[in-house]
Amino acid sequence: DRGRRYPAGMPRVADSPAAPSEGWAVLHLVFAIAGDRDDDVDIADAQDLVDAFLAEDDAQLIAFSVLGAGADVGLILLHPDFTRLHRLHRDLMRTELGEALVEVPERSMVSITEASEYINPDNPDVEQLREGRLHPRDLPDTRCVCIYPMSKSRVPGANWYAQDFEERRRLMGGHGRLGAEFRGRVSQIDRKSTRLNSSHT
Repeated sequence: DRGRRYPAGMPRVADSPAAPSEGWAVLHLVFAIAGDRDDDVDIADAQDLVDAFLAEDDAQLIAFSVLGAGADVGLILLHPDFTRLHRLHRDLMRTELGEALVEVPERSMVSITEASEYINPDNPDVEQLREGRLHPRDLPDTRCVCIYPMSKSRVPGANWYAQDFEERRRLMGGHGRLGAEFRGRVSQIDRKSTRLNSSHT
């Protein structure tokens, strides 16, 4: 339960950062609302934690409601340091707001931003493109968030990486050209990710 997972006496995470050599840390958390939704919940402590987090350089938070069954609300947190995301996650769950939420770990993930290896090196904007993918700054507030795992296999048993690099680049070029039609309307974050294990703290 939440009390066992985030006890007040839990040792604090070491102050030394866990910053990746390339890219930024991303934590995607999904929650269900526990108890009576009409209950008044004091969010002041949670708001103070979020305000302190967002005051830091390159810290970003996107909050969203979940459409469909199985969860209610979610957070996408970005920061250069995995340790900082861990502290915010843990401390939020110790607040009164955290007590009103139930984590849905099978829909949550930890990830790292990446720049595609298929960016055309002859593109005059290649460095700007790489920087924008690795360090996505000033993400806008948005009405819709779509999170999806991208599987490049279209045939059972097919292995995308069995194709040679130039063929993979050609195929991804079509993907990129389609996405470019939505430039200015859709913000994209590319990440390498893994699901969170609910047995870990």
